[in-house]
Amino acid sequence: MVLARVAGDPVTLYELEQTIRATLGPSAAGRLDEAGRRKVLESLVASRAIARVREAEMTAEEIAAIDKKIQAYREQLLVKQYLAKHVSPQPVTGEMVRDYYEAHPEQFGSRRFRKYEMITGQPKLKSAARDKMIALLGRAAANTDWQTWVTGLKAKGYPLMFRQGLVTDKVLHPRLEKLMKGLKTGESSNLVFIKGNPYVVKIIEDNRLPPKPLDQVSDQIRKALVPVQLKKSVKLASEQVLAKSDVVYEEKKDADN
Repeated sequence: MVLARVAGDPVTLYELEQTIRATLGPSAAGRLDEAGRRKVLESLVASRAIARVREAEMTAEEIAAIDKKIQAYREQLLVKQYLAKHVSPQPVTGEMVRDYYEAHPEQFGSRRFRKYEMITGQPKLKSAARDKMIALLGRAAANTDWQTWVTGLKAKGYPLMFRQGLVTDKVLHPRLEKLMKGLKTGESSNLVFIKGNPYVVKIIEDNRLPPKPLDQVSDQIRKALVPVQLKKSVKLASEQVLAKSDVVYEEKKDADN
């Protein structure tokens, strides 16, 4: 049904209804009164008039560019409709949820908990004091209780410092992080110097905190897996269609040819 004409070009009832639904949504569209529908129609007429005037002043190249965009949009709509009709994603099963949970525990609170102890001394000591401190730190591995050992040495005047922390601490120098990465629980490092400071480190605890229980995160996992299943189904549909289609990729010719 034609509701108006712009330079002879019809504006139909179908176009009006589609515009109202797209603008207001299906539920609100049914409640729009006649005055509201008239405003939408007038807006459609104005748009059509502007479009016709613009088209009349465009060059052939500009019109061709618009036609390409229309073709691309048309293909998008057709693909969307095809997928809606032919693609049925596989439901997310309990086994899928379990497998994802076990493969990605860090996403649900699990993390490695590594605790270290460290002994360090003052830099720029005189030669004799420096040699004595190096000799002391070289014997650190023979002591099981570093904190008590360092406390006793400090009481004797040795400029040493004891510290405990987690390997994930932001304050750690990158070289110390790298040094600790290769240590096993209870293993002490060799003496190293970083910016003139001597260090000896030891890993005293290496555990992994468990993730949240599966029943607390299963809904979260299911929501995450829905688009994954859809993507798999779309990929399968694409492969099936391409297998039935005659596709030839044109080789790019050299610029000189």
